[in-house]
Amino acid sequence: MTKEMLERDWNAGLYQKSICRHWKGGDGTTVIYNDLGIKIPLGACESGKMLLDPGASIGPYTVKYQKTVWKVLAGQIEYRGNTYGPGAELTFQDESTVRVKNTYAGETIIGFTTYLQTYHD
Repeated sequence: MTKEMLERDWNAGLYQKSICRHWKGGDGTTVIYNDLGIKIPLGACESGKMLLDPGASIGPYTVKYQKTVWKVLAGQIEYRGNTYGPGAELTFQDESTVRVKNTYAGETIIGFTTYLQTYHD
């Protein structure tokens, strides 16, 4: 997965693109490519890819009422002192505090899928 592939698919109408500076309290720029329509997995409320510029970070923020699964597709991130590269998956659930940083020399791409959590009495 590369930035060029994401841009090609965005130009083809497969993503909605948002450019976020200091996203969720982080540093640098993160570009979010939200999947449209049928590309969102069954049961999910959103999915897509995030592209973090070199040195960019996301967070800190607290996950509320949802479960989000991230998969590193390219590059490398640091989360809670550990480094994760391509193929690594991280799951954030209700009340998780998230702060990640792109520690790769280039851009890092993370795939994400978010599910709303429901509670029953």
